[in-house]
Amino acid sequence: MCDNCLAVEKEMSDITIPAQKFLSAVKRTGEIFGANYIIDVLTGTVSDRILSNGHHGLSVFGIGKEFNKKQWQMLTQQFVQKEFLIRDIEFGSLKLSEKANSVLFKNEKVLGKFREPGSPSQKIKQSGLDLSYDHELFELLRRERKDLAEENNVPPYVIFSDRSLTEMAISYPQNDESFLRISGVGIKKLESYGDIFLSIIKSYCLRKNIHNSDYRKKKPGKQNPDTLKYKIVVQSYNYGSPIDKLANEYKVKPQTIISHIARYANEGNKIRLDGLLEKLSVKSDKHQKIFDEFDKDGISTLKNIYEKFNGEISYEDLHILRIVYLQGGFPK
Repeated sequence: MCDNCLAVEKEMSDITIPAQKFLSAVKRTGEIFGANYIIDVLTGTVSDRILSNGHHGLSVFGIGKEFNKKQWQMLTQQFVQKEFLIRDIEFGSLKLSEKANSVLFKNEKVLGKFREPGSPSQKIKQSGLDLSYDHELFELLRRERKDLAEENNVPPYVIFSDRSLTEMAISYPQNDESFLRISGVGIKKLESYGDIFLSIIKSYCLRKNIHNSDYRKKKPGKQNPDTLKYKIVVQSYNYGSPIDKLANEYKVKPQTIISHIARYANEGNKIRLDGLLEKLSVKSDKHQKIFDEFDKDGISTLKNIYEKFNGEISYEDLHILRIVYLQGGFPK
């Protein structure tokens, strides 16, 4: 006769995908962390602990943003009750049970109850978005995701979540910059899958005669300011990760990492200089001359300075010197 038993809605929801996401995060972080840490990874929380452990670079980082922390806590309790997880009584860490393998690798369906904080039980909305997206384009992207998942032997959401595909089918991204604004798309996924998915979207828009003026904008509040993962890259650098290691981790050129650092510095943020100075090749007698040019012409463009020195100073060196200039000069 408790409130749960007397609740009007008894309908069970399909929570298979959230279960797979959570169990994957437990596995990929080493099965040594508690529920709150796993939830932070899933929701893309940038914390000192996650950065120091390098877990911001995992494929599961930020794939659970469709739910807030309280919702994930409710789901986690059910995963424990269903014996997919074993909780260490002393330390609170979570480990996968044998039953978890069926969910992760055999796609066993998981049913459960899901309640919004302070509201009656209701079905989970898988995408968390409105339905005004291009269903035909979504289906094309979903098929490509399925093929890639099978080719790489991973669950489809590891490639892109339904939320990401839905946003693609709303905003029709046409280039790297707009693609990076999609929820769940970072540098790594842009490098791995950007060309494939952008090609599908461009071809579809051409075939359907969809022009820039036809693009539907996402509703206010849907865009995530942390979608561009360059901030995470630079924070990793500031915490001590070398530029070459980050370039290797994200499968980009070192110059790309430097450009991310430059962008972060241009926004007024503090930058660790020692790692950058190792990459500086321009001779010291030119440093002050470049700083003088920044004093005269500002820092908004490097092209004029590059041309003034007849290309003798590379854009990479100019980026680094501009960062040093923004940080108040070379350390003494």
